[in-house]
Amino acid sequence: MSNLIDFKQAQLKQFDLLALDILAYPERYLQFDSIADFYQAQWLDDFPKGTTWCSTGLDDGAEHFYAKLNFMGII
Repeated sequence: MSNLIDFKQAQLKQFDLLALDILAYPERYLQFDSIADFYQAQWLDDFPKGTTWCSTGLDDGAEHFYAKLNFMGII
């Protein structure tokens, strides 16, 4: 059972490290002209399995967008 817990902890650490990198260097990750660009971003695949995401804002003419990334129900 401890191996399962360690695996989930490793995935959570992977999620946290990438999320922190995005916060530290948003210019590397957050350059989109449309919501479709966000969903096609290659770095989304770097998050661990079980990560979900959604985005709103760009296609309705807004200059800013809102993106939410979630790992296994943990926000």
